[in-house]
Amino acid sequence: MDKRVVLAIAATGVTVAFLLGRTAGAMASPREGAVPALLPSVFEQAPQAPQASQAPRIPIAFSVPPAAVLVSGVGCDSVEGEAIHIHAQLQIYFNGFSIPLPAGLGFTGRCTYWLHTHTDDGVIHVESPVVRTFRLGQFLDIAGFPRFGSGAGMIAFVDTQDGKGFREFDGDYRDIPLTPHAVIAMGIGEFDPQPFAFAPNQ
Repeated sequence: MDKRVVLAIAATGVTVAFLLGRTAGAMASPREGAVPALLPSVFEQAPQAPQASQAPRIPIAFSVPPAAVLVSGVGCDSVEGEAIHIHAQLQIYFNGFSIPLPAGLGFTGRCTYWLHTHTDDGVIHVESPVVRTFRLGQFLDIAGFPRFGSGAGMIAFVDTQDGKGFREFDGDYRDIPLTPHAVIAMGIGEFDPQPFAFAPNQ
């Protein structure tokens, strides 16, 4: 049975439709190193009553890039990298609604991107054969998440686990570094970032 959540948001004169779906078995949490059989990629738009001055609607869906294509400087290998292995957690909100991050992002069936998800709890795995700082925008590009300009009102908060809690990120949300155990909350409209407890093996 399909479950769909449709959220329409008016931002800077543009109505944005966020369409998320879950198909039984399609988003099962893969075990570490496993490749999911299927990922949600394209979601149909739910019908809406016509409006006299309805703005264009932009569908947003998570997707997986073609195998072995370099995305924003991030490679895709047959095995997960071991030079760096850290975890961060991402929360996405729109007008108070939490948008779940699907499991299996970054898995193509033939290779695994250095930035990927195993579960649907928002944990981003950074498993790279090279040691360098990766950023949120690189993961979002791999996940197929669209870019929002400065006029869209996207804001972000980061908890770096330094005991000071969430602080608003001063700059482009795409530039947020993916550091060990960082909890990142981004969204449009009012939202309340939630603390996150990483598993002991993370």
